[in-house]
This record gives sequence, C-alpha cells and structure tokens, in this order.
Amino acid sequence: MRSAFAIVLSTALFTSPALAEGWLSWGDDSCDHEAPRATGIDLDGVDRIVIDAGAGFLKVNGGRRAQRLEAEGTACSSNEDLLDDIQLEVARKGDTIKLKTVFPEWKKAFKGVTMKLDLSVTLPDGIPVEINDGSGEMTVTQVRSLQVSDGSGSMTIEDVGGELRIDDGSGSITLRKIDGDTRINDGSGSIDASLIGGDLDINDGSGSINVTEVRGDVDVNDGSGSMSVTDVRGSVTINDGSGSIDVRRVGGGLHVRDSGSGGLSYKDIEGRIKVPRS
Repeated sequence: MRSAFAIVLSTALFTSPALAEGWLSWGDDSCDHEAPRATGIDLDGVDRIVIDAGAGFLKVNGGRRAQRLEAEGTACSSNEDLLDDIQLEVARKGDTIKLKTVFPEWKKAFKGVTMKLDLSVTLPDGIPVEINDGSGEMTVTQVRSLQVSDGSGSMTIEDVGGELRIDDGSGSITLRKIDGDTRINDGSGSIDASLIGGDLDINDGSGSINVTEVRGDVDVNDGSGSMSVTDVRGSVTINDGSGSIDVRRVGGGLHVRDSGSGGLSYKDIEGRIKVPRS
C-alpha cells in the first residue's frame, strides 16, 4: 500500500526543478496542519477531462445528474508555512478541462517534510477522463472511458462505459464492470478483473492475477505470480514466467505459449487447445 510512506513531491505534477528531484519522506506520514480546498467549473462543450493528482488519495465519481466538475479535498503538511502553497487549480483549454493539485517548488530545506492533498472529484458520466496520479489510493466509478497513469498504490475502478487503459507502477488493481476493451501494463501488485465487456490484455511484471467473466478475448503476459482465468467467451492466450496457472470454462480455445515454472491446469475448454508439452 502507498500509505506505508508519504510522497513529499509528486513527479507527475511539477513544471519546476522538483520534477528532477522527486524525493520521498520515509516513516511517519502524519500531517500536523490541514486546510480545506475546493474548486469547480462548468463543462458546456467539454469533450475531455484531465486530472493530475500527486500525493494523497483520489476519488472520482461520475453521475448522470452532475452538470459541473466539482473538486474538494484536504491539504495537509507537517510544516505549517507550506500549507498555503498546496492548492487545487482548474482551467479550460479548448474542449479540455484540466484539474491539478499544486505543491511548493522543491527546495533542499523541505527534505523530510510531509505534504499531500486528499481529493474527491464529481463529474458527469458522459465525458472521457484521463488521470495522472503520483501516489495514494485511487477509486474511480461511473465514467464514460478512462485512461490512467499511476505511480504506486492500490486502485479500484468500477462501472466504466467504454475503454480502459492503465499504466501502473505498483500496487493492487481491482476492476469490475468495464464495458469496453481493457489494457493493463503493470509493474507489480495483484490484479483482479471481473465483468469485462470487451477484450482484456494484461502485461504484468509480478503479482497474482485473477480474471473472471470476460466477453472478449484474454491475453496475458506475466512475469511471476499465480494466475486464474475463468468464464471467458472468447479465446485465452497466456505467456507466463512462473507461478501456477488455472484456466476454466473458455469458449474460444486456449493457447499457452509458455507456462514457465509452476503447475498448469485447465478444464471445460471449447475450441482448440495448444499447451507446452510436459
């Protein structure tokens, strides 16, 4: 979990020399000083929403009744003098809205200082969303389509009406009810995906993978960790480095290019089965 340490400055957010420094405060991540933050903007004619969030949790909720983007949160810092410099900004450029958290420019004197902004965002469910997140727990529900670039920490995404793209460094990923094609590029951490309406493509470094109820094809390239794939209407293709593999109830055939080290079991496969020789 990302909460095991506090990200002091997020490299995802800064246009200052802090980008090059990107330093962490290990150990106690408590914030002694807090202040509320809030902003909002009308969305008439908007076709895209971009959210840049640094340290702190991020919650994004879409809804049919929402007419505006509304964001509110809590800024906190272990140094009271820096609290006023932790802010929310929102701006429009053409048909795109960009919401971002802003932190002080990095200085050596800040080393060991904890800063974060816990953020909750509500927006209409009919506009595509892009999220660039530095660190902290993330939950997203009811958006039209979603693209996520995440540094570290757990991620839960539900009720996406279209395509989903995830580029993740580390931390668990939980997906449920994604209507479109889903692609995941993950460094480490468990992946649980269910009720996927399109194809599912996973490129994973390490961590367990659990996939169930996919309407399209499933393609998994995995470095290490156990894998379970069940109830897939399309085909299943697997390339695995190490860890057990269990595949059940597949409608379009099974192709295991490499099962690596670890057991391979499969049952109730319709279509062609191609697996490595024992």
